[in-house]
Amino acid sequence: MRAALDEGCRLIDSTCSDGNKAVVGLALRKSGLDRGEVFVTTKLEPASYGPEAALTAFELSMSKLKIQVLDLYPLHWPVPLHFAITCAAWKVSEGLLRDGRVQAPRSLQFHAGAACVG
Repeated sequence: MRAALDEGCRLIDSTCSDGNKAVVGLALRKSGLDRGEVFVTTKLEPASYGPEAALTAFELSMSKLKIQVLDLYPLHWPVPLHFAITCAAWKVSEGLLRDGRVQAPRSLQFHAGAACVG
């Protein structure tokens, strides 16, 4: 990770399944780069959808990354049979945006902003 930053990489995707958040956070801190120079993203996996689970997953990610603001926090994909939990996770992401903890919540493979209105 540090070598990638040293070579000019400025976008880091620290996905849940990789288990690399602590490594990413450490590399960011040791790189000497200003936090604003590196775009950091991680995804919210469907297993963590729902209001409490989504917030808990976000807090866990941030504690491992040891950063204050996440640049991009997409919902990985919708759960069609349980779409209410997908929308609950989206509403958590919108709250994180309002609170300044996420710069851009997004949804992959569907348009949560339109689908979860109400």
